[in-house]
Amino acid sequence: MKQKLLIKELHAALKHLYTEQVIPHLHSCIDEILTTSILRFEQMQIVEVTSYGNKTGSNTNFLLSGKEMRPKLLETLDFFIPLRKFNEKQSRMVDDEI
Repeated sequence: MKQKLLIKELHAALKHLYTEQVIPHLHSCIDEILTTSILRFEQMQIVEVTSYGNKTGSNTNFLLSGKEMRPKLLETLDFFIPLRKFNEKQSRMVDDEI
């Protein structure tokens, strides 16, 4: 998957969750936060980032995560999700967005 597309989709999902008052704050630097998060997942070896250059000198990053990484990803989510106290309705909305 293209990293740029993933960030765009996650940004839209976060804006929707903010509009529905599921998350309390929406920061103007959300794209940078998402990019940093992807970098952290790469460092944890949950995703693999491959960069390809084009003729204009810019790069396109592609993300890959094998199904064998699912348990590690779920373990990571299980750690972070309780840090944010969602009520039942909010939890369902987050699950729907995911």
